[in-house]
Amino acid sequence: MNNYCIKVKRKGFNYYTDYMERYFEIVANNYGYHLVKNPEQADFTCITFIDAPILGKGGSKWMIFMSKTFNEIGYEQLQVLSKQIAVSFKCESLIEECNMTDMKKTLEESLLKYGIPVIWYFSNKHNAFDEPPFITEGETNLKIVSCSLTCSIDQNFLVTFQNLGGVSKGLKINISYDYFTDDKIEIDELMLVIPNDSHSVHWESVKTNEIITDNRRIHVIELPNFNIPEGINIYSAKLCGKKKQDEAFIRSFSLKFTPRGNQDLLQNVQIDAIPLQFPNGNVIWKNNKV
Repeated sequence: MNNYCIKVKRKGFNYYTDYMERYFEIVANNYGYHLVKNPEQADFTCITFIDAPILGKGGSKWMIFMSKTFNEIGYEQLQVLSKQIAVSFKCESLIEECNMTDMKKTLEESLLKYGIPVIWYFSNKHNAFDEPPFITEGETNLKIVSCSLTCSIDQNFLVTFQNLGGVSKGLKINISYDYFTDDKIEIDELMLVIPNDSHSVHWESVKTNEIITDNRRIHVIELPNFNIPEGINIYSAKLCGKKKQDEAFIRSFSLKFTPRGNQDLLQNVQIDAIPLQFPNGNVIWKNNKV
């Protein structure tokens, strides 16, 4: 059997791809499957290529669905699937021949030819819509969700953290760099940025203790009473769109400061955020460019 893909005409481009999760769930239910977000739970996968206007082509009117599973079912069943996808997405659909080997090209070539790839996972035993959106129990697991491009002298630097695990109390943040001269970096305007709700934040001034160890100068921020909020469950599909974005925002926290001094010392600057109760749930940011 030839390789086939299903193309679905779209009505517009939506950056919140999690809205598509509900459409996929409707289709998958017809076959006794559910959408999941954990690859280890997947019985099969599907790749969707969404051509975005940001690629400079004006945006395609079609989304392309590819899966090896399409080649394992008869053409008549594929037609039924295509119609069901069309009904769920409320758009026109069609079946075309495609070459799966093209997917092995470079990312840049794939973006130009197909668009932005998004992988969807499906299981007959698990369901992302049954997963709770937040995690309260278990070890804290921090990750970086956004940060300034570089850390440079006399420029504000901001890094934002989020928890993917359980709640805990106590946080230590280390800002360190190579110690090889008498020069040093001053950490100015050091603030912890804590969201109050989806529209405002609380700015809290914090202090550091400076230590030198293993040829590194470290500015240590110790916050034993800091409450690390409940984690975001990356395997849940219960929230979507702006609601999901707002809920994630109010469960994040940021560190802001302005470095002063010798620019060369920032070449190897590093920031470690460490949950005091669960040190293994730490996350590290390293300066890539200066």
